[in-house]
Amino acid sequence: MAEFGISMDGRAPIADIPAQACAAEEGGASTLWIACHLYLRDPVTMAALALGATRRIKVALMAMSPYSIHPVVIAMAAAGCDATICRIGSAPMRTSRDSSIACAPIR
Repeated sequence: MAEFGISMDGRAPIADIPAQACAAEEGGASTLWIACHLYLRDPVTMAALALGATRRIKVALMAMSPYSIHPVVIAMAAAGCDATICRIGSAPMRTSRDSSIACAPIR
């Protein structure tokens, strides 16, 4: 069976994120891709809300600009989400809720 993912761009109201993430999971999506655009919703907040509302879907933070967000802040935010609920990933990294701390993106 083919896998598919859903992209969220941050235009939806922040209160709608959990329900949208649940709908993506219930619809069979394997990954929820969170985009980072200037003047739209914060992708880390969106990822945290999506992770908190779902059980199995992986959440991937898409490219985040080091010109608008310092790279250390990006790394700390991703590590914080990953340490809390180990299902956050990116294109080369796939993790699952059942994996150990070894899945953390920062070594």
